[in-house]
Amino acid sequence: MPEPRALACGTWPSQVTAADVAAARGSLQWLELVDGVPWWVEGLPGEGGRLALMRLAEDGSAAEVTPPGASARNRVHEYGGRPWCPVPGRPGAHCFTDWRDHRLHAVEANGASRALTPAAEVAAGDRYAEPVVVGDEVWVLREHHRSDDPTYLERAWIAVPLDGSAGEDPGRVRALTGTDAHRFLAGLRVSPDGRRAAWIGWNHPDMPWDATEVVVAEVVDGRFARARVVAGGPGVSVCQVEWRDDARLLYSGDASGWWNLVELDLASGARRAVTEDESELGGPLWKTGSRWFALVDEGRAAALQGETAVLVDLDSGRVAPIDGADEHGVAQWAPSISAGGGRVAGIGSGPRALPRVFVAVVDPAPVGGWGDGGGFAPVGGHEPLPRRIDGSVLDAAWLPSPRFEFLTVPGGLPVPAHVWPPTNPLATALPGELPPYVVHVHGGPTGSNGVGLDLEIAYFTSRGIGVVAPEYGGSTGFGRAWRERLRGAWGDVDLADAETAALALVDSGEADPDRLVVRGGSAGGFTSAALMTRPSAFRAGLVSYPVIDLVAWASGETHDFESQYLAGLVGPLPDAEARYRERSPSDRADAAHGPILVLQGLDDPICLPESTERFVARLAEAGVPYRYVGYAGEGHGFRRAETLRHAIAAEFAWVVEVFGIDPVAAEPAEPQPAVDRAGR
Repeated sequence: MPEPRALACGTWPSQVTAADVAAARGSLQWLELVDGVPWWVEGLPGEGGRLALMRLAEDGSAAEVTPPGASARNRVHEYGGRPWCPVPGRPGAHCFTDWRDHRLHAVEANGASRALTPAAEVAAGDRYAEPVVVGDEVWVLREHHRSDDPTYLERAWIAVPLDGSAGEDPGRVRALTGTDAHRFLAGLRVSPDGRRAAWIGWNHPDMPWDATEVVVAEVVDGRFARARVVAGGPGVSVCQVEWRDDARLLYSGDASGWWNLVELDLASGARRAVTEDESELGGPLWKTGSRWFALVDEGRAAALQGETAVLVDLDSGRVAPIDGADEHGVAQWAPSISAGGGRVAGIGSGPRALPRVFVAVVDPAPVGGWGDGGGFAPVGGHEPLPRRIDGSVLDAAWLPSPRFEFLTVPGGLPVPAHVWPPTNPLATALPGELPPYVVHVHGGPTGSNGVGLDLEIAYFTSRGIGVVAPEYGGSTGFGRAWRERLRGAWGDVDLADAETAALALVDSGEADPDRLVVRGGSAGGFTSAALMTRPSAFRAGLVSYPVIDLVAWASGETHDFESQYLAGLVGPLPDAEARYRERSPSDRADAAHGPILVLQGLDDPICLPESTERFVARLAEAGVPYRYVGYAGEGHGFRRAETLRHAIAAEFAWVVEVFGIDPVAAEPAEPQPAVDRAGR
């Protein structure tokens, strides 16, 4: 490889293309071992962003098992939940929710399929998630919207016959509960003897990371009876529950300030902390069915603790890492762990490794439990399984190596952050030149960045523009106290922490103070737009599908799941309306101090396009330089390859234009989106 040339930052030639970015966005999720064989759901950007259910075939390849054109996805809580389950005792048979009609379907090993639930009265009026086969029925969460009342919404656990008879006869659908005490439901688990069921529930104004309750009911004549709350409550978030046996529950709760494993004996009511570490063994329940731990056998669980996959002895609390994944560059795991048949499976990724399915073979537990000495080591280590999407393998020399550190400025609070410096084997900065830096603000805001390979970041860094991603107050992974720094302070703490990350790099001599960009989507789009409409160090903004008008968003311009989210993040209305107005970018558009690029899905049910378009209109009225791009067929977050290609190319081109950089490294943003207008 030739010696690198000194070139202006932003003009470095790159092998990381917009097509690479799109191909690499095929997510992996909803993993489960079925008779020891991994099955998972995989996003296909090149096929309109549909989600395919895959399994490991006998020849080692990944084989799709969903019917042609189907998409294993649903709209429960709008973010969706676990869309599939196996049918025990019938190899290859499974049930899944199909995005095309939002019904629950059963598929046999030979590919024959049938609808299990009736057609809804209104499009997407009935939505299903977290199916589980119990005998000759499927028990599933149903979210019901009534056609004659758009404000009506009901969630309940229901049972439908596995034979498909309810597909034509709605009368065959049976409610498992009466009127439930909780508006939101997740995580149904049936005890091994079938006599009890447990689940998680919560109510407004709480979000699931604020407070949830664990409910246990007896199963009597195929229905839930004598339901009672056994764990959780005010100030405690339980994100997952499993049965250890017929009388004991395991759950991940954060009463200690961190999500840890707890065992509950239902007969005595005795509660015992299994793990007590200041690291998270759990996370925010954005999608029903997420799993941070799974039972390996009666005495052990496999779990995701922080960024490590571990084995936990459930009696002693002893924890041992499941070794081997680091050999493949794995530095983080998705909340989708599974165990069974002497194996543990997870979805791992790293700074130079796209998400892949990994499997570890674990030794059987010795007589007496965990055993003496050094504990267990996986037999054979981890083996990465194939991804269906190829074409995203790049020379590691083009990929940045992130470093994690606490960034601060004089008098400021240290902010955990991931820093990706500009990286290119063929180019280096001109003598004396400091690179532009993009501060990437993650969504949520209850969420995190992680360190998995993100080719959107590599797209910038390989062209000479650095990226820093702060884990601002409100982020997960650092305990409840850090998460609750954002309580009542969204639009304040997040802005300060994002600016701290940028200015710390300026102070250290790594970033050009005159070429700072803020970038984010959803809640990150709010923070980015807010920083551009209030005095800040940022010169340009990249804003995608943002929460933009706080009053409108909290007054009905969003979906039920997050409709009262802002009561905790900002304050209750109407008392806090002045605070909403002060922090809302839509109310401050005329104060914008730099150019803003706005990207929006035109079918977004969470951050409505009409709200975003009002903000853009106000930018235009105020004479603020802007570009607004709307993508048809896209919702909250982009899935289609053509959209992903266009969006990243448009973002980089905007930065190049704003800073007057020679656009030699910019790619054409093709094809043209449905809406594309710009103004001064």
